[in-house]
Amino acid sequence: MTPTIRRDDLHHPAVRALITEHLRSMYAHSPPESVHALGIEKLRSPDLSFWTAWDGESTRKIPTVASCLCGWVACSSAFTGVGTRRPSSSTNPLAQSSALC
Repeated sequence: MTPTIRRDDLHHPAVRALITEHLRSMYAHSPPESVHALGIEKLRSPDLSFWTAWDGESTRKIPTVASCLCGWVACSSAFTGVGTRRPSSSTNPLAQSSALC
């Protein structure tokens, strides 16, 4: 099955759970000064585009991370010419071994 990729508003419980887990993991495995991950409110910035990948057609009817959310990516539209312009992303650990992610 091909995942459905769509622009997201960060309100779905599965999206919020995966972002929270991503932040928890970053702080657990990196020195605090090396963590540059954004929280949910900062990911809602108008300068960012936030996209999610879902396994299945009814993305709003299945509220669990394991059921259908494969991952997310946030891309910045602002670039000052200094530093790098890298997307931020995270993959659902339960979907990493599937052919979808």
